[in-house]
Amino acid sequence: MTASTRPISDSTAFLRKAFLANAAFSALSAAVFLIGDGLVAALLDAFDALGAIHFVGLNLAVFAAFLVWLSRRDAIPSGLAWAVIAADLAWVIASWVAIAAGLTSGQGTWAVAVVADIVTLFAVLQFVGVRRAF
Repeated sequence: MTASTRPISDSTAFLRKAFLANAAFSALSAAVFLIGDGLVAALLDAFDALGAIHFVGLNLAVFAAFLVWLSRRDAIPSGLAWAVIAADLAWVIASWVAIAAGLTSGQGTWAVAVVADIVTLFAVLQFVGVRRAF
């Protein structure tokens, strides 16, 4: 069977869909950070941090590719699933620390908070998926 026709077990279907949704959002975010770096810099008032913006964008692209790969495996190792949840939660914590430390302002604060909320949603959905699968 090819990867596209391989049956997905019912117990991991939800988790796989959560990973793919997270991958799509991460890939979109990577594109924004890499192609729209000026917009991101303006939003965060961080024109002196274009290197960091590119670094985050590249890491988001790698993370998205990893999530696609993980979602397409015959068996999803529970340790990797938990690692994805931990990575998402680390992003959320770092976002709120940046906001609390005053590293964002105005619209940038709102943008960081909205993205943190979306990533929190992915962590919750993946947690539900892990609980159903393992």
